[in-house]
Amino acid sequence: MSTIDDLKTTLHHAADGPDHALGGRAAAVHQRVRVVRRRRRVAVAGTVAALVAVAGIGVGVGLDRDERNDTLDPAHGLDIDSTITWNGFEYAVVDAERVELAEAGADDLRVEPGGGDDTRLLAVETDGLGTGDVTLVGGGEILGRASDALPVTIDAYTREIRLEVGDPSGEAADPAANATVTWAVYERTDTLPEGPSDGHAVWPERSGGMTLVAGGFSEPGSGVLEAEYRGRLDAVRFSTYCRSSEPGLFLHVAVDGESRGFGHRCTADPGEDPTGVWSGMDGAEVAAHTFSVRVTRDELGRGEPVSVDDLVVGVGVYETDGRFRVQGQWLDEVVEEGTLWRRDRVHRLTSTAETLRIDTTDGPVSLHLVSPGGPTVALVAQGRRPGSATSSPFIGAGGSLSIHLPAGDVYEVALDTDTERTDAPGEGAVEDVEASVVVYRPTGR
Repeated sequence: MSTIDDLKTTLHHAADGPDHALGGRAAAVHQRVRVVRRRRRVAVAGTVAALVAVAGIGVGVGLDRDERNDTLDPAHGLDIDSTITWNGFEYAVVDAERVELAEAGADDLRVEPGGGDDTRLLAVETDGLGTGDVTLVGGGEILGRASDALPVTIDAYTREIRLEVGDPSGEAADPAANATVTWAVYERTDTLPEGPSDGHAVWPERSGGMTLVAGGFSEPGSGVLEAEYRGRLDAVRFSTYCRSSEPGLFLHVAVDGESRGFGHRCTADPGEDPTGVWSGMDGAEVAAHTFSVRVTRDELGRGEPVSVDDLVVGVGVYETDGRFRVQGQWLDEVVEEGTLWRRDRVHRLTSTAETLRIDTTDGPVSLHLVSPGGPTVALVAQGRRPGSATSSPFIGAGGSLSIHLPAGDVYEVALDTDTERTDAPGEGAVEDVEASVVVYRPTGR
């Protein structure tokens, strides 16, 4: 039985019972690509200063939040960056350590990121490992490697991260006598990116490789807002925002008077980043267009717009850096998953017997699965390193999702189906599928 067959068997066994590691799996699948901090912030006025651009991974030594003393050097004398930018937002170091491998035990290579309900980032750097690497393992999944040169997102379900030193191929590493591993945990700051803001949320000037061309927020109390844009509708995507503590309010959006969505429930804390859900359209004609949002008490949009003291609505219209079609679905040439990734190539799959060979020797890869029809499918990948298997949730027709493959390995990638089987898991007949796998690589590499 091949390694992919083994992985499919594991996938089906996991599907037969409750998934107690659901949080860890979601983290590994990178459905954590949009970082939204849920705790309430105090309001800040207007547009905020631009974020610091960070090249590389910053590390430093910090203190527990309740004990933090701003007069101390958060880098503890280390020549490092104290902040990093992720999904356009600023993160500051809150805990860090440099481990000398010659003196390190197993406990020294475990990280407890903490953070409660807040999403945090973990960055790892190495020195003196030669051809070796450090693999980050949490929730039973490989989350990333130091050679990715990217932090990994740690959600509240992940209590501990193991730092495994070795070669991704499974061979033992031969580090130098003075080899070190440095890890740092980062937490979101209150700084917002540059762009229109209501003091709670912001339309960033750049988001996911796209540029803001129209949009903003209403005055407090108003449930109506319009944004004007001139250009092609198929060249833009838009997102909306609605914040109010009053229940029973629904946001509706129209473009040039035609409904483009209704029934979005307004909430008291929709988060600081309203760009998590995008809508796109067809239309190649260059013309003037009006994007309008309004709030009513009816889920279907009937009735007059309402006015509530703390109500704020918003709309952001973004021009893409290029899109392409894959089996009838629009995808972006450049996507943002923490950092920016650009399309490399597209593979079409028509059978569960087909496999792809994905080489990440030169850096990590993001795989986007598109399923326009056929049976429910999942994406499965197996690297050379023992325990390097990963898989996506199952998706049906019209769905899409992504998983990340860490650097320094060669993966066998295939599709599995969620159909009923009468034989043993992983030993069923070959099934026809209809799906595509889009390979993205980090920009600038």
